[in-house]
Amino acid sequence: MTQGGRLAVKDVWYETGGTRPGYIKLTGNGAVTFEQSRVFTIPVNTTPPAIDIQNYNGKATFIGLDLEDTIRISGTSSGSILGLGLMAHSPDYFFNNTAARAALVNSRWYNKVPPNGGSLPVANKGSFDPAFLLDMLTQTRGANLSNEYEAIPNGITDVRMFRVYAEKTLVGFHIKQ
Repeated sequence: MTQGGRLAVKDVWYETGGTRPGYIKLTGNGAVTFEQSRVFTIPVNTTPPAIDIQNYNGKATFIGLDLEDTIRISGTSSGSILGLGLMAHSPDYFFNNTAARAALVNSRWYNKVPPNGGSLPVANKGSFDPAFLLDMLTQTRGANLSNEYEAIPNGITDVRMFRVYAEKTLVGFHIKQ
């Protein structure tokens, strides 16, 4: 990421393992948004983490990611980081040891252990308010990263689901008129 650059990414499936690096390392002061991604990195809880934010002074927004590993903010980071609607595979996956304004909001974790298995809430972390959320969502709100789909003819009922990910469900989708 170049100094002051902007990047918006949507609908990525990233998978790696062994000694390969994590998903992304952020340094510098750009503005990045990652939306709707599956990030499968193994092994977990190693260095580097899946999302490694070091000495970062820009704005980074992560929306709707499905993570195997962690997000770690370290060094002299003083930027703004938002994790919104994330899903991870452990209850504790968002770490900030810096002066950065970082928040994890409305996120969950996947518990594989019965009888309480399934998607469980994670407590919000960090400080956030409506102004912070609007600022962090500016890039995704202004970018049209989706395809244009045809209009629905009059009188037709339509259900459309695009780029949906479901895993190990009892009932994946039940659509009833």
